[in-house]
Formats: sequence, structure tokens, C-alpha cells
Amino acid sequence: MDAGADGWRTIMARPLSRVLGVDATRMRSHMEDCCRRVSFFPLVRELSNRCKLPQAIVTVNCDIFSMIVAPHYRLQDRYDPIITSWQSHTLDKAELCDLAMKRWGPSFSREQCLLIDNRLDCVEAWRKRGGAAYHFRNETDLAERFAGLLGTED
Repeated sequence: MDAGADGWRTIMARPLSRVLGVDATRMRSHMEDCCRRVSFFPLVRELSNRCKLPQAIVTVNCDIFSMIVAPHYRLQDRYDPIITSWQSHTLDKAELCDLAMKRWGPSFSREQCLLIDNRLDCVEAWRKRGGAAYHFRNETDLAERFAGLLGTED
């Protein structure tokens, strides 16, 4: 999954352009535009912004996430670390969580690190390793469940 010198342009734009019969430059431009128009769940973003605890992003994503999405939305200002599958060379979300914990240092245990994920298989895999996990189904449920927890401000 090495992006190489051409980065995500090679990984995503060229193959998609061939499949769809569209010019690769046009495909790349469209992909960049779409990545700059991501819609976030407002209640989730509010809860995340209010949370005083350390937060990481662990995501199964290609390099366009790191090169376009994260910088455009300044995700690094709120989330440290940001662990991606393409950089870590694994699609295993539980492994990505362990990598985030390693970056935080030895003072964190799996039981203290909550994975919030919309994929039940990822939630179950993290739990099998002894981690805490929440299966995200919708933002209202998440906001109600965690509004008074996780060191949030009133």
C-alpha cells in the first residue's frame, strides 16, 4: 500500500479513472473536491470538542485521507495521533488501536481506551483484545450515552 512518489493519485485516481472511463486528472480533481466537502455529525463533533481526554483517529483509509481530508479539516489539531491503514500497512482496526495506544505511551491500557466505530466487526475485534468499545449506530444515541462522561465540560 505504499503511495510512492505520486501518492494517492496512483492508488485511487488512476484505477478509478480507467474503470469509469474518465481522465485521471479530472478524477483526481473530483476526488479532492469531494474530500473538502465531508459532512460531519454535528453532535459527535460537539462531544469530541468538549471531551478533555486524549483522542486519536484510527481509520481504514487510503492516503487521500492523510493528504487531503486531515489537513483540510485540521484534524491534527484535535486528534493525536491519527493512525491510518495505508501508513500502518494493516486493515485490522484493533491493530490500529494498539498503534495509537503505543504512540500515547505506557500509561494507557486497552480497558481505558474506548473505540467508537460503526462496524460491529471492528468493535468485537477490539473487545476480544480487552478493549472498551461502542458500536456507533447514530449520533443521537452516542451523544445521549456519553454526554455526561469522558471528562466533558458542562
